[in-house]
Amino acid sequence: MWSHRLALIGGVALCVTVGAATEPAPAAVAIASFVDGQVWSTPAPGGEQTPLRLFARLRPEAVVTTGAGARVVLAFTSGRRFELQAGARAVVTAEALEGAGDAVRELAAVPTSPQLLPLAFDEDVGARAGATRFRDSGGLGVHISGLAPGDGEIVLADAVALAFEPFPGVDSYRVEVEDEAGRALLQLETQASAVPVPAGVLRPGALYLWRVRTAGRLRPAAMAEVVFATLGADKAEARRALADQARGGDDADLLVLLAEVDSGLGMRLQACADLERAAELAGPNPALDEARARLGCR
Repeated sequence: MWSHRLALIGGVALCVTVGAATEPAPAAVAIASFVDGQVWSTPAPGGEQTPLRLFARLRPEAVVTTGAGARVVLAFTSGRRFELQAGARAVVTAEALEGAGDAVRELAAVPTSPQLLPLAFDEDVGARAGATRFRDSGGLGVHISGLAPGDGEIVLADAVALAFEPFPGVDSYRVEVEDEAGRALLQLETQASAVPVPAGVLRPGALYLWRVRTAGRLRPAAMAEVVFATLGADKAEARRALADQARGGDDADLLVLLAEVDSGLGMRLQACADLERAAELAGPNPALDEARARLGCR
């Protein structure tokens, strides 16, 4: 049994100070799902202008301005999306933009709105996970690293590949997966450093431990193991329509929006894959580079 290793890994606590004379701030209604070039925003007309960052949340009355050669896409909580091209100035309303003129166009709506972005893991299984454990090869300095999924990461139950960093001198590895009760679900020996998990082995909304150890001539064996979680079935279903739309075309900003959804769901590896594909479609883009670096994508 390894469940005693479980610990809190994620969640965002929101603290609100309540006062008799304090008006609650209006909720954000849009997110910047793509930014290319110089784009600015102000919280309201006449406010201080600051650069608009990728994934910035915007509230009603925010003003968005684009510079020469710039482009930004805003996705609203209603699912509507708008593209602002160079030289645009628009005011955010509850569900749309005002005053943008010919420099703005409405794009196809998303079937799953950015409301899918979770602020916290309430009682999800993804709020628990373990700590990575390593054992080296008896002082030889050989240890296994780069495990993916890593400690506490969340993945889709039907799309899991176990990977690690190989090292010279080891010709085979033993890979094992256990459920929370300690039952062995997968045991195999491989020469590859990436092992897809067959469909049906993992179920949604569950915790698993996976372990890799050297299986060749190296003695004693080096070993590493981590605990990961699979996304719950309800959230997996909620993101499916957006994922299908994003991956069914060549729209980079939809993939970026999907990456933010996946990141908010705790699926870092999936978010990195989304951003990598978006970068391939969009070409050089500092905002995408920054987003990938922030997630620790390879």
